[in-house]
Amino acid sequence: MKTPADAFASILIRLCEEGSIPASRLSERSRSRLLSLFDSGVLSEEKSGAGRRVVVKSKAHLLGYVETEYPSGLEADPASFSTRADGIMAFRDSKRISTPVQEPVLLRAFEGVCLRSGSIVLPAADLTSRFGLAAFLLDDTPSFGSDGPVATVENAELFNRFEKLQTGIGLAIYTAGRISGRMLGWLASEGMSRCAITHYGDWDPVGLDEYLRIRKACPGRTSLFVPDDFEILLQRFGKRELLAGSNSVLLPRLASSDDEIVRRLVELMRRHNAGLEQEVLLRGSFQDTKGSVMNRGSS
Repeated sequence: MKTPADAFASILIRLCEEGSIPASRLSERSRSRLLSLFDSGVLSEEKSGAGRRVVVKSKAHLLGYVETEYPSGLEADPASFSTRADGIMAFRDSKRISTPVQEPVLLRAFEGVCLRSGSIVLPAADLTSRFGLAAFLLDDTPSFGSDGPVATVENAELFNRFEKLQTGIGLAIYTAGRISGRMLGWLASEGMSRCAITHYGDWDPVGLDEYLRIRKACPGRTSLFVPDDFEILLQRFGKRELLAGSNSVLLPRLASSDDEIVRRLVELMRRHNAGLEQEVLLRGSFQDTKGSVMNRGSS
């Protein structure tokens, strides 16, 4: 069943079909998008009883505007929008479609680690040895699984050199900053349910929030890596900008988290007015990367 392509389309449908709408129906954003039609006289705002209405003065010009804004029409089946190409067809904007049909998952694996999906084997360690990484496309159906320890790695440089840390973890998964809902679903899936997960992220509000998201999706088997000398590193290499702007809004919520290590890290970040980027683990000749994994058993 087709429905309005979006909220703005529903306004245009009413204008086309009924010739007017209550002015109160227009948000500031919608009014801004219609400004050219008001300026050209295609639309007019008029008094109507105790209120005001937006009235169509030239339906032909309104239909021309609709065709420009919505090349595929004002009505669509949202479930059929799955690619950014669909966004161009429907809205002239690929970014209006935010969830791709498939998502690439980048892996680095070691010590013979493989992933399996039924009878299909992905030789991740062999591919990493030969080409630097392994990958597959993740969709919403059951996918590859593993049963060993896993690292979720936020930033590209640490992911690309993960084996230098000598963690003993055989599979590193690149999350590219904010981990997607689809990837969270994969980590929580039956195929990955035997994996103990250690999150390697920045020690800043966003990085801690990402750890909590993964912990919530995979309770009882998610931990956070924290260097043993974290406070010393924070004092020497901390970055104040990591606590600025919108990141600072997260701090009060994180400070009241039920996760003890998150509360402790927030306390230290506030004390030193800085966060710490995970690339600090790659300093020197990698001899000083000892650390602890925290809260493996948290729910």
